[in-house]
Amino acid sequence: MKPSQALLICLLLAGSSGALWDSVAVRKVREGIRLFKAGEYSKAGNAFEAADADQPNNDTITFDQACTLTAQGKSDEAKDLFQQAALARETGLSADAYYNLGHLAGMNARQMLGDDPVNLNPENRNEVIASLLSAVGHYRDCLRMESSHAEARHNLELIRLYIKNIQSQWEQRDRETARNELSLLDFLAMIEQQQQGLRKITRMLSQEDDSPRKRQAIKEATDSQRRLQEETEPLKQKLTAELQKQLGQQPPQDNEHQQVLTILNQMADDAGNSMLKAADQLQIAELETSEQTQKDTLDQLNEIYMVVAPFTKVLEQATNVQEQLVAESNNVTESSGSPHDHPPMELQDVDGDSASDVASSESRQIDDDRAAEFSWQQSRISDWGRLLSLKAEVELPQVEAQIEEMETQKPHQPNASPDDGQQQPSADPSDQLKALVESLRKAIDLGPQVEQHSVTAEEHLSSAAVDQALPEQQEALRLLKEIAQPIADQNSKDQQQGDQNQNENHDQQQDSPDKDQSQQNQQNERHEQQRKLSRQQAESVLRRAREREREHRDRKKELRKILGGIIAVDRDW
Repeated sequence: MKPSQALLICLLLAGSSGALWDSVAVRKVREGIRLFKAGEYSKAGNAFEAADADQPNNDTITFDQACTLTAQGKSDEAKDLFQQAALARETGLSADAYYNLGHLAGMNARQMLGDDPVNLNPENRNEVIASLLSAVGHYRDCLRMESSHAEARHNLELIRLYIKNIQSQWEQRDRETARNELSLLDFLAMIEQQQQGLRKITRMLSQEDDSPRKRQAIKEATDSQRRLQEETEPLKQKLTAELQKQLGQQPPQDNEHQQVLTILNQMADDAGNSMLKAADQLQIAELETSEQTQKDTLDQLNEIYMVVAPFTKVLEQATNVQEQLVAESNNVTESSGSPHDHPPMELQDVDGDSASDVASSESRQIDDDRAAEFSWQQSRISDWGRLLSLKAEVELPQVEAQIEEMETQKPHQPNASPDDGQQQPSADPSDQLKALVESLRKAIDLGPQVEQHSVTAEEHLSSAAVDQALPEQQEALRLLKEIAQPIADQNSKDQQQGDQNQNENHDQQQDSPDKDQSQQNQQNERHEQQRKLSRQQAESVLRRAREREREHRDRKKELRKILGGIIAVDRDW
């Protein structure tokens, strides 16, 4: 991309042949060119400045000054002068100025890329791409002024290929980093987020008319869907590793653990097969069918999440999603006026008529799609609400047993005054577990109510009666926050205590290595207790998952006998 010094000299020579009627300016320009050839760029710049002072506003001299500044590495100053020269009436001079602006943008991108472009910090990638696209724009301007400019055309195509190549390498690097560094839940969330993005693209493409741009977008979406399917095997590896870690042993040999792992791997395979199916449907432009398959894939990924996520994560996820749905339903009801001003938005049968149906078929279809999407999202809250009580029943006795063990092992420590030189009390891990116990008990009592309100909201949303669904959504959200309140209060208390201790003991920490070691020991003990709890939770939850999977298969067999193999999708895992 970088022009040779000879090319810059040629441009200088070409530019200096313009009309310079004043003899002083002509003499200084010639002197500047001679010095430039000799590599004395600073002196050449002085000569061009003298020529500019003698004959200001001369585009040729401005161009020559910019070339000299470029040779001295003063890119920002050169850029300003090239932009001035690009406005010249002489098309050849203007084209060369645009060409060198493209060169400067390319050099800037190269400097940001450094010696290892593939491992460039992700935060700097957008800036690099922006600089390369700026170069593309300048080369296009050059060709607009002079269509036969071979160097501009060559560099333009070179940058296009480079952008495509480096973005592909960045994507591959990010995938490898995610596989190696992300936890199971984070990796699963990444896959789900990318699948949601592909589904959104598919939905938008299904509403567009056929065009070359749409066909290219479909091809790119198909390729992205196939690449996402490649994450199935790393997901299975992480599932295996997580199970082994939570069980605290070597690869499980007993039949029960192996069956649990088989179930989890089958779930991952099902999601991967759905991704491939969606890609095949995209490839032949069956967009609506592919979008439904992508939705099924998201349901399958959610099933895996429900098995492996601990109680607190499911609670956090349910609360966040319900909060978003309440906000969206609020927006719908507010934009359509008071519920008393208009009747509920009811969907009609395909062949039915309604005297109140004054909307066009196109807007009715949009309402149908939005209602179906809202209902589907709400159905996840129903699943998570049902799961909360189940996980709470499993985890509660384990956490209570752990608290009892910690209380038994805890030595008696008299309260220390702030002035006796002893460390201020820190957050007690047992307090965190006690807050968790309170939330677990609330989940056992309130989880079924969350599910009930969510299911009712889901039914209203399926009929597009958003104003009727909103109170049910708000009540489900209130209950979820009530379940989470003990944990939130304890976290706030721990944070306040930690800030207070940090402020009070800041001056003493440098002289108290024993205190640091004590804090480290407490932290290690807390981590060990959490690891034991996670292992116990995993064993119970995964055992229940295996039982539910067996029940699910039995139900399928019975339904096959009744319906001749036509079975409705069952979200229950």
